[in-house]
Amino acid sequence: MCIEVLGAPVMKKLHIRAASMADLDTFFKWANLPEIRENSFHPKLIEFDEHVKWFTEKINDEKTIILIGSYGNQLIGQVRFEEKNQATFEIDIHIDSEFKGQGYGKSILSNSIQFIQENFIGHFQVFAQIFVTNTASIKTFKSCGFIENSSFEINSIECIEMIYKT
Repeated sequence: MCIEVLGAPVMKKLHIRAASMADLDTFFKWANLPEIRENSFHPKLIEFDEHVKWFTEKINDEKTIILIGSYGNQLIGQVRFEEKNQATFEIDIHIDSEFKGQGYGKSILSNSIQFIQENFIGHFQVFAQIFVTNTASIKTFKSCGFIENSSFEINSIECIEMIYKT
């Protein structure tokens, strides 16, 4: 799926595709970025062997869909959907540091939801659990039609749950 990235400084063709084992090293790099670790419920650095096991399980899990956004040869970020109940998915998104603040997060998020809806599921519900201090993420999710559903704490960290329904 290719779309125009209108929020980016220069209009570019964004491609959304399913992740594969060939993306293992890129996902490992992204997973250990400082800004990813500080906004994670598990902030310690991830060891490569642990990552290989996790990534292999997720790629092969029929209840998990991992998409990657790119333009040209540049990998921009990923969106992961994990089915928790029938047609209810938890979502996770990471954007490479080089592309943050340029509109790619909104583009990848909205187009990944569209991709899932058109290619896999149809009607579904997606929820995200976000630290209240991660205002950029909250803004991105709101701009894609997510609404705040509830507030809660995990490990003494204030969080909000945001929901999107198709």
